[in-house]
This record gives sequence, C-alpha cells and structure tokens, in this order.
Amino acid sequence: MSEYSISSPGQELTVYTKPDCPGCKMTRRELDKAGAAYNEIDLTTRPDLIEQFRAEGLRSAPVVELGAERVAGFNPAKIRAIAAQAMSPTPPTAPAPTGASQQPAPRLSGSGIDQHLQVRGEAR
Repeated sequence: MSEYSISSPGQELTVYTKPDCPGCKMTRRELDKAGAAYNEIDLTTRPDLIEQFRAEGLRSAPVVELGAERVAGFNPAKIRAIAAQAMSPTPPTAPAPTGASQQPAPRLSGSGIDQHLQVRGEAR
C-alpha cells in the first residue's frame, strides 16, 4: 500500500487498486501527471472493500474515490476531472467583505464532469 500525503485543502482522494491491473497503473499515471496527491489501497488485502464495492455495483478496478463520489474502471476524462476537483481549494467559510459579490464554485459530479470537460474543450 502506497500512501501519499494530501497537500491541498480539498477533499481526500483514494485509489483502490489491484496488483498487475493495467487500468490501475494507467489511473495512477494520470493522477501523478495531474499532480494530484492520493492514498492508494491494495484491494487484495481488503476483501471487505471488494464486497462493499460489488454491492454498490462497482465491479472493476481501480475504484477512484473523492468524498462520497466513486468511479470504477479506467476512465481518463473522469480521472482528470476528479484530480482537478481534489486539488482545488475548498470554498472559504468566512463571509465575503461588504460590497463584494462572490459566486460559489461549481461542483462537478456525475455527468456534470463530462459537461464541464466538453465546455472547456478537453476531449482526450
């Protein structure tokens, strides 16, 4: 099990992998390329998690988890979007100064991630 410290104030990113899994290797490569910090958990040492993921309908490794969001399998576009979301700072909790207007940051989840990538033109 490799563990990388989370250097951003965003949510914790965890990748559940299996040894000799090509999709797991490519997922780690995408996250490393994006500069995302993450925890890696070897699923062969955690059969309880394998059963939990199966019960949730997640049937392929890797499983990428950010907060309550989980994505199974190698999906480069979603992995890049999740990495970007993990590295973004959390919204400030202090009220904005008087006279300043501040729009909340958009949250990406599910199909919103795909729409965000299409709007930005990042079709890879």
